[in-house]
Amino acid sequence: KSSNAPICYLHPYELSGNYPLIENMNLYRKFRHTFNVKHVAYKTASIMKDFTPISISRYLQYNNYID
Repeated sequence: KSSNAPICYLHPYELSGNYPLIENMNLYRKFRHTFNVKHVAYKTASIMKDFTPISISRYLQYNNYID
């Protein structure tokens, strides 16, 4: 998918599965933020295999946004 330029950012805890517990979250929000978090690393790896990763600075240079 060389014509696309996705930018992907994940919090380190999303990849490690160590989601920080926030006590004052309501049940719905806690569910939404933690459900399937243990599968994020696998899903991310399967998506990223279709792309060649580069740094943001290299992307900006390649597209002549910076020198």
